[in-house]
Amino acid sequence: MSDTQRKFDQEEFMRILNGWAPVMGKKHQLYGTRLGELGELSIFVRAWDKLARIEHLMWHHSQPLNEEERHALTDAWFDAMGYCSLWIYYFASDKELEKFKTNIS
Repeated sequence: MSDTQRKFDQEEFMRILNGWAPVMGKKHQLYGTRLGELGELSIFVRAWDKLARIEHLMWHHSQPLNEEERHALTDAWFDAMGYCSLWIYYFASDKELEKFKTNIS
């Protein structure tokens, strides 16, 4: 079965997300969050860099990827998810978050 044919398992998905939270905390301790003068734009730039890395690995490498390339791809996806999460954490308003939660319930 290919990855695109996998049925969505909410428990497994939540396990991945819950496992990611401590990793984000550890990365925050190691690297901090330097938003500087660019503010939220700095998160966009970092996420853009990760997406460029993903694009390079997925479209400019021979397929299938070797183990090292596959690890780099997975790592880049997790980093991109982290930057998206940081933007939501720092810049989404409480009102926006509540509206989001209400709309998906």
